[in-house]
Amino acid sequence: MIATIALAALQAPSPAIFLSISETGRQWRVYYEPVVRMAYAPDAVVLPSDSKLGRRGEILLFFVDATTNELYNIRSTNTGAKWSDRERVNVEGAGGPPSVAIAEDGTLRLFLANGNGIVAFKSADSRTFESLGLVLDAPGTHDPEVIRFDGEWLLFVSIGGEVRMAQSKDGASFTMDEQLRMRGTAPGAYVSADKRLRLFFPGAGLWSRVRRDDGTFASEAGYHLTPVEGTQIGNPSPLLMPSGLHLIFCDVSWAPRN
Repeated sequence: MIATIALAALQAPSPAIFLSISETGRQWRVYYEPVVRMAYAPDAVVLPSDSKLGRRGEILLFFVDATTNELYNIRSTNTGAKWSDRERVNVEGAGGPPSVAIAEDGTLRLFLANGNGIVAFKSADSRTFESLGLVLDAPGTHDPEVIRFDGEWLLFVSIGGEVRMAQSKDGASFTMDEQLRMRGTAPGAYVSADKRLRLFFPGAGLWSRVRRDDGTFASEAGYHLTPVEGTQIGNPSPLLMPSGLHLIFCDVSWAPRN
């Protein structure tokens, strides 16, 4: 399905962010038009309640502008059918793939790699951010993906061709799990309808793993989405909506990035 999107978008500059939707989490249909053009590294949250961040059920999508390499966000109140204008995220040193999550206190947490590890920021309105400093001291890590699951925070990072995981009770200080190492890079995480932690990975297509009861991850068969020849899919960001719909944001490229 995403092959049709890539071909339809060949007239536009690359890369672009697309959205796919599924009732089951396995069979996907894709919005024909990209969500954002000249953008990559999407990461999204759905707001759990009305707050200064927005309305319950609203999607807040962060991404990197491919022209300026600056961080922006947009929002949707109708499951991605329409989006607001992009708004620049004013975070000092922001850049590179972002990860966002909602904390227990209802604030937004933003995670970025800075060369020394992973740094975090806190916001009550998605516009003004307070630095929380270095939350994972691990030089060389990149592509953070953070999720709250089963009473703790999990941080997935890419390093040396592997995906590693770090854990935290408060989202402010993470400790690396020295045992867990997985093939892959730049995963996207969400809790599926059956309450299992699921990771999506880019490659020849988007593929996934689910977390077993013993904490290890098992690969699921087949690809969820595949590209046409000459294009590539990256940076999956899955969501489960309050309605039960499964969403995946990803970027599609068909020319080298600047």
